[in-house]
Amino acid sequence: MLYINAMSTEPEKKRPGRKPLPLDQKRSDRIAMRTYPDVAEKARRVGTEAVEAAIRKIKEEK
Repeated sequence: MLYINAMSTEPEKKRPGRKPLPLDQKRSDRIAMRTYPDVAEKARRVGTEAVEAAIRKIKEEK
């Protein structure tokens, strides 16, 4: 019988993750518009500044 010692084998290499975003799309304190289409739609209707102000207000209440 052939037994393989699990400790002697190298662990399987992980696949690389997501590529980093370009600088113009990099996440910051601003809303990630490309990630949340419903937020992007609301921002189009009421204005980006109004949406960001509402989110800041909610975060400050916590």
